[in-house]
Amino acid sequence: MPKIQNRFDFRQEADTLEIYIYGVIESDYRDWWTGEEIESETSADFFREKLAEYPNAKTIKLFVNSQGGSVLEAMGIRAQLARHPAKKIAIVDGWAASAASFIITICDEVRMFSSSMQMLH
Repeated sequence: MPKIQNRFDFRQEADTLEIYIYGVIESDYRDWWTGEEIESETSADFFREKLAEYPNAKTIKLFVNSQGGSVLEAMGIRAQLARHPAKKIAIVDGWAASAASFIITICDEVRMFSSSMQMLH
């Protein structure tokens, strides 16, 4: 199994799309040291581009282990999931904190382990 980094990971088998939200949710940003524009792989824009590749998914399993991050980006991600016609199932692998907790509220089902946590504030 490939390592999941601080980015969103999309995988599809048959009619089920698996999306992993692991790490901090953040927008594109400018590196203060180099001035270079950095494209975030956990932004709403990246999520939109990737989700558009799977318009025919019947079920989306959203695996989450994130401490949150940008509420603005999370709002965009949640809206995109809301528009997708698939049944949405959130599985909290560890934490769904802050902005990440907001994303899973659009899902039809939320599954959590006894050791998982959803943190709202």
